[in-house]
Amino acid sequence: MPILMAAKAAKELQPGQVMLIEATDNGSRSDVPAWVAQTGNELVDSREDGAVLRFWVRKN
Repeated sequence: MPILMAAKAAKELQPGQVMLIEATDNGSRSDVPAWVAQTGNELVDSREDGAVLRFWVRKN
């Protein structure tokens, strides 16, 4: 589900803008980087804070 929500939100971004994706689904560890690579965007940073995974993605 985080990928579907991120894809929808990414459509609203201008190139160069960064969005934060927060997820608690362990599958997001691989799903988010794969989606970023597929879409040609840039994974700026990722961090794990307890059960919350955070990914900063720059739209290209």
